[in-house]
Amino acid sequence: MADLVYKLATLFALKESTEGTANAPAASDAILCEALEAKLQRDWHARKYMGAVGERPGVIGAQTSPGLSFQTDVRGNGSTNTPEINELLESAFGLVATGTGDSAIDTGASTTSLPLLSSTNFTRGNGVLVETTLGGGVYEATMITAVAGNTLTVSPALTFTPANGADVVEMRTYQLAVPPAGVNSLTMDVFYNADSGAGQFDRFVGCHPSALKWDSPRAGSIPMLSWELLAWNWAQSVTGTRPTPSYDTTSPKASLASKFKVAGALVDVF
Repeated sequence: MADLVYKLATLFALKESTEGTANAPAASDAILCEALEAKLQRDWHARKYMGAVGERPGVIGAQTSPGLSFQTDVRGNGSTNTPEINELLESAFGLVATGTGDSAIDTGASTTSLPLLSSTNFTRGNGVLVETTLGGGVYEATMITAVAGNTLTVSPALTFTPANGADVVEMRTYQLAVPPAGVNSLTMDVFYNADSGAGQFDRFVGCHPSALKWDSPRAGSIPMLSWELLAWNWAQSVTGTRPTPSYDTTSPKASLASKFKVAGALVDVF
């Protein structure tokens, strides 16, 4: 029965202005996800003061935090759009570089050196997409390690030599920032039905990702992100009406291949 309840549930998420203070999500804050589960059961611990990793203070209390788990597709082109899960990613990493560089290969490119018609707005440390075949619309991702004049140095090395005129686009890049530049906690609502009524939705405040995992890297599968979030607190609401969710219409694309670093060396994963 619990699985059926969550199959019908709808998730909304919005960044908070004040840590742990509810900021009610609207229709445009809906998150298209699967395997959604609200974790309301709170286990007891022997110690009444629980420590915390990093710069966050410990929590006084003998119970674990409530939270949520779910999966989302990786969608969008990685550059010119703001993904539906943008605020989730900002909350996980702490900082985002929007990535506005857009140019083309001039001449003499290699797998690690990209001479461009213009390097305006390309920034060291950001991701970059390079067109694999001129006009083909398929891209490979790498990172900018240096910008000198109009030439980008990238790593890891591309698996091909870019053609003259191939498109090069800077990616929207999420970066770790400890502590974050500002408030990055979330208010998350889980609605179980579309009408008003007792037990209509659960609201979680002060949500932070506690685990984020990249799933399905093999070729031909749609990449997914698995999320685990912990909240400061939660409450059940019995009033109001669920917003009509508005989702990003971008279709997810199957990956062609992924690279992982194993023992310091990049390895293709198919």
